Amino acid sequence: MLRRLPLSARRAFRLALAAGLATFVVYAAAIPVGFLAIVVTLVLASAPGPPPGLKAAIMLVAVIAVTMLYGMLLGPVLTYVPVAGVLLALLGVAVAAVVSSRPGGMLIGTLVTMSTTVVAVVAAQSSAAGVAIVKVVAMAFVGAIVAAQVVHAVFPEDPPKPSAATAAPARPVASRWIALRSALIMLPPLIAALVDPASYIMLLMKGSQLSQQASEVSARRAAGVLVSSTAMGGAVAMGLWWLLGLWPGLTMLTLSLMLAVLLMARPMYGVVPSRFPPDWWLNAMITAVILLGPAVGDSGTGDDIQLKMLIRLATFIALALYAALAVHAFDRWRSRGLPRRRQAASGQGPGRLVG
Repeated sequence: MLRRLPLSARRAFRLALAAGLATFVVYAAAIPVGFLAIVVTLVLASAPGPPPGLKAAIMLVAVIAVTMLYGMLLGPVLTYVPVAGVLLALLGVAVAAVVSSRPGGMLIGTLVTMSTTVVAVVAAQSSAAGVAIVKVVAMAFVGAIVAAQVVHAVFPEDPPKPSAATAAPARPVASRWIALRSALIMLPPLIAALVDPASYIMLLMKGSQLSQQASEVSARRAAGVLVSSTAMGGAVAMGLWWLLGLWPGLTMLTLSLMLAVLLMARPMYGVVPSRFPPDWWLNAMITAVILLGPAVGDSGTGDDIQLKMLIRLATFIALALYAALAVHAFDRWRSRGLPRRRQAASGQGPGRLVG
C-alpha cells in the first residue's frame, strides 16, 4: 500500500517518522543532550536512497570510534596549548567540509565536525564530561542508523535504476577553498565556546552545522540559504514551544515535531513546489531542533525559556550572517586570485625572464 505513494511523499513521511521516533526515544529515556540524536537522525534519514547496509554500518561505527578518540585527545591540547588545539580542531573541520562536499559524505562530515569541536571543547573542561558527551554522540549515531532501517522498512525506496553516470569528484582547488572557508566560519563559535562553554556550546553546535552547509553553497546563495533558513528554524522552534505550552508532554512534543518536519519535508522533496533548495529546509529543521531541544531540557529550571530561545536565535542569525559574509569574501578572493595563478602557471607572469 505504501509503495503506491509517490517516492517524494514516501521520503517526506519517512523523515517525519524518523524524527518522531528519535524524539520519543531520547526524551522517554531522559538521555542528556538527547536532541543531538534527533539532529543526527535528520541528517541520515534525509539522504535519498537506501539506508546504510551492514558493511557501511560497521565502517561508520569504526569512524565513530576513531573520531571520538581524536576529540577526546584534542581536549587536553585545547587546555594546555590552546593555539595548537584550535588549529587542530579547525583542521578537523576543514577535512569534514571536504568530505561533506562529496556524494554521500554528509553524515561522516557531521560526525568529524562534532568530534573535533563539541567533543573536544567539552573534554577540555572535564574529561568525565567528555566521556559523557562521547557516549551521547555515539548513541546518537548508532540510534540514527537503527531508526533509518526502521523507517525505510515502512516507507521503502524504489529499486535503483541502472545508470552509467557517476558523480564527478571534487576538484582539488575547489576542495581547498571549501576547507578554508568552513574553518573560518567555525573559528568564532569555537573560541567563544572555549571561553564560556556553558553559554556558547549551542552556538558551537550551530556553527558545526553552518560550516558543513557552507561547503554546499556558493557566495551568490550564501546569504539567502544560511540566514533565512536559520530564521525559519527559529520561527518553527518558537511555534513548537507555544504548542507545548498548550499541552505539555512527550506525546505533544513528538507529534508536533513530526508535523513540523513533515510540513518542511514536503517542499524539501518536491511534493509541493518551493523556491528554496533542499538544503534550506534541512537547515531550518536542524536549527529548530537545536533551539527547541535545550529549551525542553531547561523547562524545569523556572527560567524565562522563551527569552533564552530568542537570545540563542539572535546569536544563530548573527553567526549565519558572518558565515554568509565569509563565503562571499572567500569566493571573491578566489575569483581574483585564480587569473593571476593561471597567468603565472602559463609563464606569462610579470616576474618571468624571457630569452
